[in-house]
Amino acid sequence: MPVVTPSTKEQIVRAAERLFAAHGLDGISLRQIGAAAGNGNNSAVQYHFGSRDQLVQAIFEYRLPWLHERRTLLIAEHRPDDLRSLLDCQVRTLLEHSELPGSHYLCFVDMLRQYGRSDVFEGLPAALRDSAREFQERLGGFLPHLVEPLRARRVAQAMAFIVTAAADLEAARDLALARFGRVDVVMNNVGILAVGAVEDIPLEAWQRVIDVNLLGVVRSNLVFLPLLLAQGSGHVVNTASTAGLLPYGFDRLPYTATKHAVVGLSESLALYLRPRGIGVTCLCPAGVATNIIENVTFFGEPKPPRGPRFPVLDADPVGEIVADAIETGRFLALTAPETADDLRERAADIEAYLDRIVGEQG
Repeated sequence: MPVVTPSTKEQIVRAAERLFAAHGLDGISLRQIGAAAGNGNNSAVQYHFGSRDQLVQAIFEYRLPWLHERRTLLIAEHRPDDLRSLLDCQVRTLLEHSELPGSHYLCFVDMLRQYGRSDVFEGLPAALRDSAREFQERLGGFLPHLVEPLRARRVAQAMAFIVTAAADLEAARDLALARFGRVDVVMNNVGILAVGAVEDIPLEAWQRVIDVNLLGVVRSNLVFLPLLLAQGSGHVVNTASTAGLLPYGFDRLPYTATKHAVVGLSESLALYLRPRGIGVTCLCPAGVATNIIENVTFFGEPKPPRGPRFPVLDADPVGEIVADAIETGRFLALTAPETADDLRERAADIEAYLDRIVGEQG
């Protein structure tokens, strides 16, 4: 398959996006941008774009059509009928964009927000401005209890927060490369819970848990795995849970399902990455003293989440377990050795195992 080389203008736009994101609009010269784009002509940027402001507009015109088209497609697919569902379409769009190789757009936009440069959006083509305005007005339609200008301000704050959150993946990758020159360990550690009777947890809660707990790992891998594969070394740690190994978490079924998925994803990822010199560890903690309770949403009558009678550890010893797994190349990292006994019992006779667990529920 022939390799398509980006045009000179596209190379300049990509270089400008990256350098503006890192240094600000006034922290880098047009000559430096041209050199970073591989152009030996000192006047290349002025020749193609005329000025710094026009170069900034070119970055938006390069990225925004894809973003708006993708968001429109997600809205058409999911038909959001509440504020969270509509915001999810924007979140997914930006997170997907952050995974694109070589993209620094979200860090670029976040930089503009931090420097208060909202004026640069005024020069956008009318079609792009109208698309953004219509989406924000649709968001505002779900906030009838807020009067203007408070409603518009809240929508703008939400949009800015989403950009900042999505930019974090880009920024983490770029910061690691700038500070250390490479990435050796990727730790995917994320989890939220929807707790309640199986019939009480709505589809929207399922979608949110899947998007965070499972697709959060997928997004991180899409950003960082190309770096590890290029250098032929490194280690990926995916945090699942004992709930992803043992069937006790029926009262938080979305969490249980996603953590089982992370275990399966990690096993298959190990098959793919080990021959390429990259280790994979799946951390399955039984109980760790963290602030995860802040990320629990209850449905129906609130009850404490079910869990195994395994000891709860502080974060420090769990970190030691992870470090040892990385050093020794071990796949499965357990915080409670008793988990292995349950796994053996389950593998030997799953019917008897399930009967025992059901009987212990009383």
